[in-house]
Amino acid sequence: MKTQIIQLESHDETISVKDKIEWSQTHRILLLWPRRGKILRDHLDLVFLERHCASLGSQLALVSKDPEVHFHARQIGIPVFKTRRDAQRKPWRRSWRYYQRKRLQKKASTPREVDLSHSPRKENRPPETPLWKRLGIFTVSVFAVLAIAALLLPSAKVQLPPQSHWVENVLQVQANAQTEYVHLSGLLPAHEVTTNVEKRATLPSSGTMQIPDTFAAGRVVFSNLTAHAITIPQNTILSTLADPPTRFETLSQVVVPAGLGEEAEVKVRATEPGANGNQDAETITAIGSSLGADLKVTNPEPITGGADMLIPSPSAKDRDTLTQAVLDELETNALNAISDKISPEDLLLSTAPLIKEIELQHYSPAEGQPGDELELTMRVQFSAWVARGDDLRELGQATMAASQPSDNSQPIPGTLHIVNLSTPTLQGEEAEWELLVMWQNKTVWDTTEIAQFLVGQNPLLVQELLTEKYTLDHQPVISLNPAWWPRLPFLPFRVDVEG
Repeated sequence: MKTQIIQLESHDETISVKDKIEWSQTHRILLLWPRRGKILRDHLDLVFLERHCASLGSQLALVSKDPEVHFHARQIGIPVFKTRRDAQRKPWRRSWRYYQRKRLQKKASTPREVDLSHSPRKENRPPETPLWKRLGIFTVSVFAVLAIAALLLPSAKVQLPPQSHWVENVLQVQANAQTEYVHLSGLLPAHEVTTNVEKRATLPSSGTMQIPDTFAAGRVVFSNLTAHAITIPQNTILSTLADPPTRFETLSQVVVPAGLGEEAEVKVRATEPGANGNQDAETITAIGSSLGADLKVTNPEPITGGADMLIPSPSAKDRDTLTQAVLDELETNALNAISDKISPEDLLLSTAPLIKEIELQHYSPAEGQPGDELELTMRVQFSAWVARGDDLRELGQATMAASQPSDNSQPIPGTLHIVNLSTPTLQGEEAEWELLVMWQNKTVWDTTEIAQFLVGQNPLLVQELLTEKYTLDHQPVISLNPAWWPRLPFLPFRVDVEG
């Protein structure tokens, strides 16, 4: 069978392909897809081309490697080949659309046998219902509709007044550092808060001390214990035999003549100023050099002229007073610093912080030194034990949950209050005190029971019935819809109870 082969281009579309097909006068048309480019991939495009070929009396087939073209062609029933050679060698199967089209054409050409002159007979009709029966049925239907409307249409809204009361519970609370979790028994963790504070303060000296002022001076006599002359250099050290010894020095060089018992006199002065240099006669007897083996020395007269003077000096009482004053101020500052670190809901377990470590304590002047005033610099680490507000609230919530009665009441959110009834007593790392936990409970109404109780009641009596049965503080508010309806609805689900 002769086949018309049409090579498609990458720019072809449905109209241009249709124009190429119209020039064909064969029974079979083979469309060759281009190697590059993707054309006629839409399902409707292929349906359009298949129908156009059928109108020309030709069968359509495709040569394409595009998987999407293969899919749509199989759905429509168009034969698809991979190569031109396969299309010429293999048979072409007719599209199912071809057979369906033939079937529809055959059915359309077959005449229908319809007898339009025939009409159904008006025989054996049932007799008409009497008028009184129809009126009765209508009346019953109207009453039924009204009864249904009376049940379904009326509605009522009952607003019960809120009923609430305060619940109080006093707990004996204990906080310590070893506890990690909040216990319902009243045991909760104690947290340590530390802070470092520093202070420098001065205090005028109230004491005095003696300091050396002038040097004691006098003369000593050296006696020769040998047969040759001995030269004694200047600044030769002499001393008493007391413990501790008082030392003196010669003010000039002197020569002791040769001969046993020969003497020489020289002036001496104490090596240190002050009244300690004043000595009685015959007290300077030691020579602080090797000359002591050849000479002996003594002071025939008292050594005088040494004096002390009084100057201000901090006393021990001054140190104690200034130290206590600085510690008091540091304690106050530490308490303020710790209060700033914790939240307003946290509870300090002691009225004053504790000294954890004295990091610096420096006095100026040092002990035993003179000075017009005493200066003290201190840096101290303080600590305080705190019960966290979150732990207290957790304890209160646990108490509230455990104290709920079995009746129809529940706590009102946001009404929990915690009050410390006593000051915590701290011993080491453990504190005890009394805590008041209080909250409000509200009554939870059983709306289903109340709605069933109110069905069909007289609105004028419902307020008194509810107030008396449920012991209400105020009368409930009842709204009917429509407002003129004489009774509450007879169906419970039409009664909306709020409260």
